[in-house]
Amino acid sequence: MELSIFSIFPLMLIIALGCYIQTNTGFAFALIVMSLGAATSALPLSELALVISFLSLVNSTTALKGAIKHVDARLMKWLFCGIIPGALIGVWWLSQLSDSSQNQLKVLLGGSILISALLLMRKPAEQNQHASRKTIAMTGIFAGIMGGLFSTFGPPIAYLLYRQPIALKVVLNTLLATFWLTSVLRIGTVHVLSSVDTQVYWLALLGAPWIIVCTHLSKKFPPMMSERRLRNVALILLVFSGISILATGLIEL
Repeated sequence: MELSIFSIFPLMLIIALGCYIQTNTGFAFALIVMSLGAATSALPLSELALVISFLSLVNSTTALKGAIKHVDARLMKWLFCGIIPGALIGVWWLSQLSDSSQNQLKVLLGGSILISALLLMRKPAEQNQHASRKTIAMTGIFAGIMGGLFSTFGPPIAYLLYRQPIALKVVLNTLLATFWLTSVLRIGTVHVLSSVDTQVYWLALLGAPWIIVCTHLSKKFPPMMSERRLRNVALILLVFSGISILATGLIEL
């Protein structure tokens, strides 16, 4: 797909929305951009996912400034025991489907977004003790497969972290730190396993300063609604986007 102002401008608006929601809730950048970008056919899904990886790296780097001390290193260590093999499987699977069927990819993406949104709509009951290493690693595997496919590592990880008996600040910054590392992992894996269209780099270069500005503005002008209400608005938006993408994929199969 050739880039034009008519494809770039809507994508930049979608990126700004995803950035604002993630900065103020700790999740949803990749889900918002992937779901709305796919629903508007802004880019082929494999290219859109890689652009999201680059921009998520910029977003999390900017948002994490001065907050590393609030990251739970133990949780991240065991998460990545599962994320690394899961991401390799997901990227390989995406390359296979990209060559054979965009419609199958849409069905898979729509279903993933819908399930993720419904999962995140449930209010996780906080546990009295930390999750086991096995539970954390298994969550990492599921997150890795989703992230390898669509750069959407967040839902399983967010669900796990919000159940842990740790401060909200630690949850948010651990999520951001995880997204930073998963972005690096996915970008490296994609470059090893497949070729990359040059327009992905142009979009990443164009989006990087934009997302830095959006992240700073998101911090400076927090929403007038509560974090929980903003989260619910994002999840409702994801449900409708997921249904739309899923329906389109099924019709075109």
